Amino acid sequence: MSHAADRVADHIRNFQVDQHPFWKEVTKEYPDAKLFAVECSPTSVAIDASGNFSTRARLIVHIPHRFEDGFETYGSMTIPSFVTGTLHDDGEITITEFRLSVNHPG
Repeated sequence: MSHAADRVADHIRNFQVDQHPFWKEVTKEYPDAKLFAVECSPTSVAIDASGNFSTRARLIVHIPHRFEDGFETYGSMTIPSFVTGTLHDDGEITITEFRLSVNHPG
């Protein structure tokens, strides 16, 4: 596993998913959803010679659920995602695409 893959995975884990426009896909389907964590393993990061990368990520989302008797609790859901971007020569990381599988939660 390379240091570059570690850096990319760490960047994705710290990406502000819930502040990005695609988060609307999640809240459209689950209006009260709250992001809990983003998981990305460096072992899933593929980087080519020009610095372009692709990887998988998983969003862990908490969703409130109210039962008929009024009891309310949170459940968790995993949303699989596909991420592409570039690791530039100066070390900057740009995410090009963060595609969510909202209709196919894990």
